[in-house]
Amino acid sequence: MTSNATSLADKDAQFDDWIELFNLTSADIVLDEFSLADGSSSPAAFLPGVIVPAGGFLVIFADDDLDGGTTAEPHFPFKLSAANGDTITVADAAGNIVDEVAVPALAADVSFGSTADGGATADILAAPTPGASNGG
Repeated sequence: MTSNATSLADKDAQFDDWIELFNLTSADIVLDEFSLADGSSSPAAFLPGVIVPAGGFLVIFADDDLDGGTTAEPHFPFKLSAANGDTITVADAAGNIVDEVAVPALAADVSFGSTADGGATADILAAPTPGASNGG
Protein backbone atom coordinates (compact mmCIF):
# COMPACT_ATOMS: atom_id res chain seq x y z
CA MET A 1 0.00 0.00 0.00
CA THR A 2 1.68 3.14 -1.24
CA SER A 3 -0.76 5.61 0.34
CA ASN A 4 -2.09 4.43 3.68
CA ALA A 5 -4.56 7.06 4.88
CA THR A 6 -6.76 4.94 7.17
CA SER A 7 -6.25 1.22 6.51
CA LEU A 8 -3.59 0.16 9.04
CA ALA A 9 -1.96 2.05 11.89
CA ASP A 10 1.47 1.12 13.23
CA LYS A 11 2.34 0.86 16.94
CA ASP A 12 2.63 4.67 17.10
CA ALA A 13 -0.87 5.14 15.59
CA GLN A 14 0.65 6.43 12.33
CA PHE A 15 -0.68 5.47 8.92
CA ASP A 16 2.49 4.74 6.97
CA ASP A 17 3.03 3.00 3.63
CA TRP A 18 3.22 -0.76 4.12
CA ILE A 19 4.43 -3.91 2.40
CA GLU A 20 3.26 -7.42 3.20
CA LEU A 21 5.34 -10.57 2.75
CA PHE A 22 3.70 -14.01 2.57
CA ASN A 23 5.51 -17.26 3.33
CA LEU A 24 4.00 -20.08 1.29
CA THR A 25 6.32 -22.70 2.82
CA SER A 26 5.79 -24.92 5.86
CA ALA A 27 8.84 -23.48 7.68
CA ASP A 28 9.50 -20.06 9.18
CA ILE A 29 11.71 -17.80 7.07
CA VAL A 30 14.28 -15.81 9.04
CA LEU A 31 15.13 -12.58 7.22
CA ASP A 32 18.51 -11.93 8.90
CA GLU A 33 20.37 -12.26 5.57
CA PHE A 34 17.88 -10.27 3.47
CA SER A 35 17.35 -6.63 2.55
CA LEU A 36 14.48 -4.56 1.21
CA ALA A 37 14.48 -1.57 -1.15
CA ASP A 38 12.16 0.49 -3.26
CA GLY A 39 12.99 1.87 -6.69
CA SER A 40 14.73 4.96 -5.34
CA SER A 41 16.51 3.68 -2.21
CA SER A 42 19.55 1.63 -1.37
CA PRO A 43 18.81 -1.81 0.10
CA ALA A 44 18.26 -1.77 3.87
CA ALA A 45 18.81 -4.88 5.97
CA PHE A 46 16.12 -6.46 8.09
CA LEU A 47 16.68 -6.35 11.84
CA PRO A 48 18.10 -9.62 13.21
CA GLY A 49 15.30 -11.97 14.25
CA VAL A 50 12.59 -10.80 11.84
CA ILE A 51 10.59 -13.86 10.76
CA VAL A 52 7.85 -14.53 8.23
CA PRO A 53 6.01 -17.41 9.90
CA ALA A 54 5.26 -20.64 8.03
CA GLY A 55 2.12 -20.10 5.97
CA GLY A 56 1.89 -16.60 7.44
CA PHE A 57 2.27 -12.92 6.79
CA LEU A 58 4.58 -10.10 7.84
CA VAL A 59 3.58 -6.44 7.48
CA ILE A 60 6.48 -4.02 7.05
CA PHE A 61 6.13 -0.25 7.27
CA ALA A 62 7.94 2.02 4.79
CA ASP A 63 8.05 5.34 6.60
CA ASP A 64 11.60 6.75 6.51
CA ASP A 65 12.14 5.34 10.04
CA LEU A 66 15.88 4.92 10.58
CA ASP A 67 15.72 2.76 13.73
CA GLY A 68 14.22 -0.29 11.99
CA GLY A 69 11.22 -0.70 14.27
CA THR A 70 10.94 -4.08 16.01
CA THR A 71 11.15 -7.69 14.90
CA ALA A 72 7.34 -7.89 15.14
CA GLU A 73 6.83 -4.57 13.31
CA PRO A 74 9.75 -3.74 11.00
CA HIS A 75 10.10 -0.18 9.65
CA PHE A 76 12.28 0.81 6.70
CA PRO A 77 14.04 4.06 5.78
CA PHE A 78 12.09 4.84 2.62
CA LYS A 79 8.57 5.68 1.50
CA LEU A 80 6.70 4.31 -1.50
CA SER A 81 5.53 6.44 -4.43
CA ALA A 82 1.75 6.37 -4.78
CA ALA A 83 1.55 8.88 -7.62
CA ASN A 84 4.15 7.24 -9.86
CA GLY A 85 4.12 3.65 -8.67
CA ASP A 86 7.20 1.96 -7.29
CA THR A 87 9.29 -1.20 -7.40
CA ILE A 88 9.84 -3.22 -4.23
CA THR A 89 12.82 -5.57 -4.13
CA VAL A 90 13.85 -8.26 -1.65
CA ALA A 91 17.50 -9.34 -2.00
CA ASP A 92 19.70 -11.93 -0.28
CA ALA A 93 23.03 -11.24 1.44
CA ALA A 94 24.90 -11.48 -1.88
CA GLY A 95 22.60 -8.88 -3.46
CA ASN A 96 20.71 -11.40 -5.59
CA ILE A 97 17.08 -10.42 -6.14
CA VAL A 98 14.83 -12.97 -4.44
CA ASP A 99 11.55 -11.21 -5.27
CA GLU A 100 10.58 -8.00 -7.01
CA VAL A 101 7.19 -6.39 -7.52
CA ALA A 102 6.36 -3.42 -9.73
CA VAL A 103 3.50 -1.56 -8.06
CA PRO A 104 1.40 0.77 -10.24
CA ALA A 105 0.21 4.22 -9.18
CA LEU A 106 -2.47 3.74 -6.52
CA ALA A 107 -5.16 5.79 -4.80
CA ALA A 108 -5.21 6.10 -1.01
CA ASP A 109 -6.11 2.95 0.95
CA VAL A 110 -5.89 0.71 -2.13
CA SER A 111 -3.22 -1.99 -2.27
CA PHE A 112 -1.56 -4.07 -4.96
CA GLY A 113 -0.74 -7.73 -4.49
CA SER A 114 -1.21 -11.36 -5.39
CA THR A 115 -4.84 -12.22 -6.00
CA ALA A 116 -4.15 -15.61 -4.37
CA ASP A 117 -1.57 -15.95 -1.58
CA GLY A 118 1.81 -16.63 -3.16
CA GLY A 119 0.32 -16.63 -6.65
CA ALA A 120 1.90 -15.15 -9.76
CA THR A 121 -1.11 -13.01 -10.68
CA ALA A 122 -1.23 -9.59 -9.04
CA ASP A 123 -3.86 -6.90 -9.22
CA ILE A 124 -5.16 -3.78 -7.51
CA LEU A 125 -6.98 -4.75 -4.32
CA ALA A 126 -9.72 -2.31 -3.31
CA ALA A 127 -10.20 -4.04 0.06
CA PRO A 128 -6.73 -4.47 1.59
CA THR A 129 -6.24 -7.31 4.08
CA PRO A 130 -2.95 -6.70 5.92
CA GLY A 131 -1.91 -9.81 7.86
CA ALA A 132 -4.54 -12.00 6.18
CA SER A 133 -5.29 -13.67 2.85
CA ASN A 134 -6.06 -11.39 -0.07
CA GLY A 135 -9.65 -11.24 -1.22
CA GLY A 136 -8.83 -11.14 -4.96
